[in-house]
Parts: sequence; C-alpha cells; structure tokens
Amino acid sequence: MKNNFQTTQAENPSGVLIEETIPPLAKMNALLVDDSKTCTKIIAAHLHAYGLGYVHCASNGQEALDFLKQSYERINIIICDWVMPGIDGSELLMRIRALDSDIPFVMVTSLSNPDFVRQAKKDGVTDYIVKPIDFRLMHRKLYSIHNNMFEKQF
Repeated sequence: MKNNFQTTQAENPSGVLIEETIPPLAKMNALLVDDSKTCTKIIAAHLHAYGLGYVHCASNGQEALDFLKQSYERINIIICDWVMPGIDGSELLMRIRALDSDIPFVMVTSLSNPDFVRQAKKDGVTDYIVKPIDFRLMHRKLYSIHNNMFEKQF
C-alpha cells in the first residue's frame, strides 16, 4: 500500500545525508502574503509540494485583509513577508491578532537581527523564516506548527 508521506534528505549534525519521512500537511490551509511575485511563486510551489490542502496568495497586506473578510474560515495559517509597502507584516499581524490570537502567523524576512526577532515574537509571531529560505527547515517548521494545531486529533 502506497503512503502519501514525502521523503526529503537533510544533513544530520555529523554532515551525513539522512532521509526524513514527513507526512503531508493536508489539513493546513494557508494565506501566503508577499509583495514579490517571484517569492510568492517559489514559496507557493513548495507549500503545494508539502501537501498543504489550500494556498491563497495575496500580494500585499490590504489584499490579505480583503481576502480574510470574505474567507477567514478557510485559512488556518498565515505565512507573511515582513517588509512590504503599505500594510506591512507587522501591521497585518497586529490587525489579525486583534481578531484571533491563536491562528499561526509565520514571518518571512531577510531581517535576522535577534532584537527584531524577539520583538516580532513578543508581538505574536508564531515562528519566522529567514531569507534566503531553507525550504527543508521551512517544511520542518510547518510540520511542527501542524502538529501543535492538530495534536488533539492524533
């Protein structure tokens, strides 16, 4: 019987490649927000490859808010670029946290300053991913968030 798990390769601490088997993330329905069309396409392709059930892409914070007004119940995770014109990731996070303190919000950023990351976590970011993106690490982070979201169902 064929399983639907995805096998990826990763380096263990000794530098040896090992295979990891990670179940698909089919219960996750993501809102991906990024002003870069190229980043959006690449990240969305990886999210689909990870097995997410649904991915909606928004090119800015306002578009994300407009989508959420119509389809909030469809989404259970937000993956958002931090630096965008207009409504940036920080403002989008604040608006979402005013309505829902539990929905996972993953920040994608090229800013890796520890003080910045601490402040973002204090403001309610669930996790963060630094650009350039290590997609194996992103997969593991999403899998961890998935397990936290659905642990009662396992």
